[in-house]
Amino acid sequence: MNQPDCSNASKLPLLQACGEAGDKRALPQARELMKTSKDIMLRASAIAAVGYLGDATDIPCLENLSKQTDPRVQKPAQAALEKLQHKK
Repeated sequence: MNQPDCSNASKLPLLQACGEAGDKRALPQARELMKTSKDIMLRASAIAAVGYLGDATDIPCLENLSKQTDPRVQKPAQAALEKLQHKK
């Protein structure tokens, strides 16, 4: 997933699979993409992966994203927050 020739279309299912499988190797890139990606679908997928793989340090960023006006960012952030808050 960190390869420069890996397309965004390829990253979407990879992020989902890593998140659902609990593969924490994807967490650094998921964290970066949830903050910076201009591709809304990729950003939403990264947010979901952080919900599966992240920890309490991700809560402030997810809280901020959950206040976005775009529901494609807001809804995944709210769902990720719920997952992380139940991990505590």
